[in-house]
Amino acid sequence: MNSTIFFSVCSLFYCALLIIVTFMNKDKSDNQNKMMKMLLIVNLFGLLLEVTGLFLGNNYKTHQLLNDIVLKLMLVYHLLWVTLFVAYVIVISKIDNKKIKKYFIIITVVFLISLAYDLTLPLYYNVKNEVIIYSSGPAINFIYNYSLGCSLVSLFIMFRYFKKGQTFKYAPLFAFISLGAVVSMIQSSNPQLLLSVSMQTFVTYLIFFTTNRALISNENTGKEHK
Repeated sequence: MNSTIFFSVCSLFYCALLIIVTFMNKDKSDNQNKMMKMLLIVNLFGLLLEVTGLFLGNNYKTHQLLNDIVLKLMLVYHLLWVTLFVAYVIVISKIDNKKIKKYFIIITVVFLISLAYDLTLPLYYNVKNEVIIYSSGPAINFIYNYSLGCSLVSLFIMFRYFKKGQTFKYAPLFAFISLGAVVSMIQSSNPQLLLSVSMQTFVTYLIFFTTNRALISNENTGKEHK
């Protein structure tokens, strides 16, 4: 079994715990909080797929169809999570509603086209003793390129609409880019290590804390004006 299952299981536990805490607080329903909830749910979906794939991958021939489905769904997950992350950056940048709608339409169209294209690309399984060690091929390479493109778009949005005193809001973006680069380098030499979904869990944790800090700050500002 893959040695990184420990990270996947721990991330699954923390993500589930964070979802419970988040959904118990029903008072916060602004756009930033909604985006955070969507990222949490999608991340939980990805972690469940990853853990399931690790168990199914131990006997590829017996569970070949299920393995194929899970690995294809993992492609969907990665594309969806990074797309939602771009949407999150758009929301925290305090862009006016008309521009937000235009940006959302664009990223939705790009996501759907990219998803349809990626699912048609070849996905290779590196199997040893009937155990899937890791997956590779054009479909995986496209995920890396798509994530890089989303990172560049997020940076553009941040610099385009950056305001003084709002640096902390973009901490998840800096973490995603820096940790994503480290994870990419590690997995390029050790592709059997599964770290990207756990890394996204950590980024989502940062989103939780920055979102709550922003909400507390806004509440305090509102009290001062009263």
